[in-house]
Amino acid sequence: MVGQPSIALMARQTGNAAQQPQSNTSNSEDFSRWVKKYDHGFDGIGPKVYFLPPPASPEELMSRQLENRLPETIAIPQMLSKANILSEFKETSALGTDAGRFTGDGQSKEGWLLMESERLMELGKINELADIHHLLACEYFRLGDVDHAFGFFEMALSTKLSLKKEADIIAIQHNLGALYEYIGDLTCAISYYEAIHRDALRRNNRLQQANALTRLALIKAKKGNYEEAENDIIRTVIPMYRQLRSEFGDIGRILAYQTLADVYRLQNRYPEAQWFLLQSKDIVEEKGLSYYLPEIIFALAEVKKSSGNTLIAIEEYRLADRLANNKGSGSLVMRLAIQDALGSIYHQSGQLKEALEALSRYDYLKEQLLSIDFPF
Repeated sequence: MVGQPSIALMARQTGNAAQQPQSNTSNSEDFSRWVKKYDHGFDGIGPKVYFLPPPASPEELMSRQLENRLPETIAIPQMLSKANILSEFKETSALGTDAGRFTGDGQSKEGWLLMESERLMELGKINELADIHHLLACEYFRLGDVDHAFGFFEMALSTKLSLKKEADIIAIQHNLGALYEYIGDLTCAISYYEAIHRDALRRNNRLQQANALTRLALIKAKKGNYEEAENDIIRTVIPMYRQLRSEFGDIGRILAYQTLADVYRLQNRYPEAQWFLLQSKDIVEEKGLSYYLPEIIFALAEVKKSSGNTLIAIEEYRLADRLANNKGSGSLVMRLAIQDALGSIYHQSGQLKEALEALSRYDYLKEQLLSIDFPF
């Protein structure tokens, strides 16, 4: 047979290679200093001796895995942001914000909602129709179709405004503000949060005022107005939450301290960020509000990683992962981010076995996310 030999033919004589004379090698050089392969049955063009490269080292295998995962790694902060918004979307009715329980017989969530909207339109039930439009908006955002999410949120808001459904109006305005913040249109996000704040002032709703001011403070920080954002939270928001003297006030302070830590992280001021995260953690432990602990520990790990405290960051990532595992599928994205961070830290510190284990857990969690139809 004339032509280059196949890989299979090249490898066939491996066991006898050491016993064969090294002939026909005058025009060949072993650059790899590795394994010589012979094929004595080959009678075509080219030498009978071939040089195979050495197998990939653990470091090379790790680098390949990291390179293959790079696009996902870049997208992880956006995935976390998306997961957080999905978890905080406010509902307008008993339907909630997840259409999963309404599907059946192979029907998609989107398909069921569209059919239901047509039925309600024919019946003239416009309030219920607005609730379905709101649920469609949440579902389209989950699917990554932001344009349709905006469209259905706005249709729902228009109907609720015409019906003067105040609680529903506030919920949809909040969701629209969060969606604009997600895509980076901070000006539009501010307009919705300011509308919520004006309504709260009109009705003297202190909790709603504090919640709106917290969101506005973070946006101010994202726009570079750090000092104003810090003052708003420290001098106005936290005292307002303290005055509530209820679980809502405790939860508000937890979120306010976390937001303040985010403001300092935007400035790379890690000691201050850590201090306020620890204040948030103290409230969680004192009030028994353990639901919020995984996010706080994860944020502490991120701060430690950013400030170069690798060993403590690893321990806190591992703790956050154990805590998040108890929360079920709702924290899968955060656990994915944890394993991504651990894989990178272990690799950078030369702990290849631990790095490969973290990457293996990353792949497992990714499969779980795909199984529940979470779009990357």
